[in-house]
Amino acid sequence: CLYLIRNKIIILLKMRCCACSNKTSKTSKISLFGVPKTDTLKSEWKKALGVRLTASSKVCRDHFKEEDIIDTWVSGQGLNKYTISLKRPKLRNGAIPINMRSFRTDSSVSQNVESSVVQVKSPNEVLISNINNEHCYYKVNDNITDDTSSLNDYTSMPSSPEIIEVTQNTYFKEIVDQINISDIPKKWFYDYECATKKHKSISFHKLGPVRDDFTRSIEKRLIFTIDLQLLLFVYNKKINISDIGYISEENTVYTYENLLSIIKQFDETLVCQGAIPSNTINDVNASYGYQFVESYGVWRHVKCSTILTEDYSKNRNMCVWCRRLWYIIKNRKLRMKNNLTTRVFFSPMQQKKYQQIKSQKLLMNQKYSRATKRIIFLQNKLNEIKTKVKEISGSKLKDPDLPSEFQLPTGDAENVNAEMHNLEINNFTDSFSKRNQFDNDRNMFNFEVFFRNFDDIFRNFEDTFQNFQNQFNESNISAIPMNQPTNVEDFNGIPKQNFIAQSTFLNPSSRPSRPLDQPSINITIKNSGSQYFEPGSSISRSSYVSKNWNGRIIEKETSTNQLQNGIIETVTVMKDGNKQCVETITENSKTGEKMEKLQLSNLDQNELDELKK
Repeated sequence: CLYLIRNKIIILLKMRCCACSNKTSKTSKISLFGVPKTDTLKSEWKKALGVRLTASSKVCRDHFKEEDIIDTWVSGQGLNKYTISLKRPKLRNGAIPINMRSFRTDSSVSQNVESSVVQVKSPNEVLISNINNEHCYYKVNDNITDDTSSLNDYTSMPSSPEIIEVTQNTYFKEIVDQINISDIPKKWFYDYECATKKHKSISFHKLGPVRDDFTRSIEKRLIFTIDLQLLLFVYNKKINISDIGYISEENTVYTYENLLSIIKQFDETLVCQGAIPSNTINDVNASYGYQFVESYGVWRHVKCSTILTEDYSKNRNMCVWCRRLWYIIKNRKLRMKNNLTTRVFFSPMQQKKYQQIKSQKLLMNQKYSRATKRIIFLQNKLNEIKTKVKEISGSKLKDPDLPSEFQLPTGDAENVNAEMHNLEINNFTDSFSKRNQFDNDRNMFNFEVFFRNFDDIFRNFEDTFQNFQNQFNESNISAIPMNQPTNVEDFNGIPKQNFIAQSTFLNPSSRPSRPLDQPSINITIKNSGSQYFEPGSSISRSSYVSKNWNGRIIEKETSTNQLQNGIIETVTVMKDGNKQCVETITENSKTGEKMEKLQLSNLDQNELDELKK
């Protein structure tokens, strides 16, 4: 059976002596020794006891003389002599048991035990750190001898429930009684703490430097417990005793002098005072990241060294990591003072979102660059078209070289026989293709610029460019002479009443109708705006119809524009000489609202009804 009592392991085995049958129990504990391993000494034991011995046989201490049993360990001489009770008694070399029991009284045993232990105190006591302090004296009822050669088989147990032990309490009490405030370094204080009988300690602490707001905190703290253990803290951060340069296998103190030496060495140890007071900056983490922590009213780096070594001789109050934080805060304040940009800290999730936004921005810049190049190309093409328009409007039209069968008379329009000349618009496709080059370019000109998820600046540019296109279309149409009901001959000698010749050779932008005895010629021109614009842009479509009605040229032009927010605007222009009617219908496709606007020029309502028919 194994029992653990205050870090003391007491082995209780139900074994008995092979000579007298003494055995251990919970109430009675004796020391048993194993038989020697050498054959010579083993035979002498067998002869002295008169019993058969095996490798597992045990002999109690009642069969040995008192001088054959070693219970204590002695070191030093004179005033420096130390005597410590052994946990495991052992036999002297060559000890031989006797075949009889030696009965001794408790008082004699107690006297023998007490006389064998002499504790001497001197001011020159030295810490013996390699000696376990858990040695005890035991008051026993019987004595047994032992052989040192059988220590491996030895089991040590107290033989009485009454224990007289030199425990840790004794050392702790002696150290406490010797504490003197004059022995402690300056700025150090101590406090005796006693939570319970089993939890007693002495706390030594040193105050840190006074801050600008006249506050102080505990810089260093050393706790000496009843178990003779030392606990060291620097700004509430626990450190090892080896961190201050004290070489020891364990944090255990047995003497007052040794405790004072550790306190003095701890006092001379340089520690990091942190980067900057926490009341200077409210939230360092939001600006500089989560690698900085607050401790005792000071911002520190999470990797703060706490203890300063010789490498920090230049910065005697700050480690490298806290110095880095100090530089960061200083530079940030300076940049903010000069209205310069500062780095913003992002958490891992924010950093991920930032990278996504950054990639999207790069993609948008690429699209913007391509769109800019496309717009420049279209502007150059538009300038070329405007140049062609100026050349056409500023030059005189020459007579086309027509075959003899297509020559037209110069008389009135009534004298023209359309069947004789077999006039078909398609017969003059080549001539139309040459003279109507501008008209085809204007009607087939589409802006194909892709705008997706761009800012308002691109939409404003889109609207401006669209308005410019509309103005350009209006100016082109007005620049080309229209058919007018007049009998004045043109510069080429062809009367304007001759609508076939006029529309075929003179006016490339107009679309004539056939004579009254032939079906009207309807020419529809689709002119759509940008088909790839985002919602909010405009799309236009127009058609033109011209016919002869009772010797009058009736022109009708219809244009449909799809404006922003689903609004559709339809404009119908009807002309009869100098009479004109402009009808504008605006319809909202979302709400169904419809609004009509009518504008008459040299025309009354009756004439309008006749014109619509």
